[in-house]
Amino acid sequence: MPLTGPIKKRKLSDEILERLLLLFETGKLKPEDEMPSERELMERFMVGRPAVREALQSLERMGLIAIRHGERAKVLKPTEAGIFDQIDFAARQLLASSGRNVEFLREARQIMEAGIAKLAVQHATPAGIKALKKHLETMRKNDGNREAFMEADQHFHIALAKMTQNPILHTTMRAVFGWLSQYHAELLSVPGLEDLIIKEHEAILKKIIDRDADGASKQISDHILQVNELYPKHRPK
Repeated sequence: MPLTGPIKKRKLSDEILERLLLLFETGKLKPEDEMPSERELMERFMVGRPAVREALQSLERMGLIAIRHGERAKVLKPTEAGIFDQIDFAARQLLASSGRNVEFLREARQIMEAGIAKLAVQHATPAGIKALKKHLETMRKNDGNREAFMEADQHFHIALAKMTQNPILHTTMRAVFGWLSQYHAELLSVPGLEDLIIKEHEAILKKIIDRDADGASKQISDHILQVNELYPKHRPK
């Protein structure tokens, strides 16, 4: 905390929000609990209704409570998808603000998917492998149909993340592909790229079927690296 400079006044709603968040952190407010009424909060904190409502609306935007007209607000159970929903708009704005941010996200994706491939091999099941084969076959059938091909490609990678049995990895990859989808669509204008992607996905699938964790990790890392390097060369002017 700086020892010099002006002391900034805080809004009442920010003070209320901080105290309410402490109730969540200490476990005094749990999923499915009803929040204290606006009147109770006004009396507890000795503030007016507008400040209380603003604090409750902040909690709702954070995905911590649900507010319904005529009822007390209720504490929600946190979910992986809910957390990413809260940052979705901000993430898209961040990517749109600079091409470098898109490159950083692609780089992060390469690192994540290399680890995902290893974990997927450890937890691979016949059902999971069947799902990968299904998405790969859909890619083959839609060679030349850019939108359908890209969707099947994304489903392949998301199914691979689901195979890890780690819900955070699964949800993270769903979010990442949602953020990158508009940028990846531009890549498919590169001649012959769809055939190359199919061959590389076939190689990834083979490594998983063979239970080759290191091989699957390297195969998917090389695949993403190649696509990442290709993208700037073919970015539409």
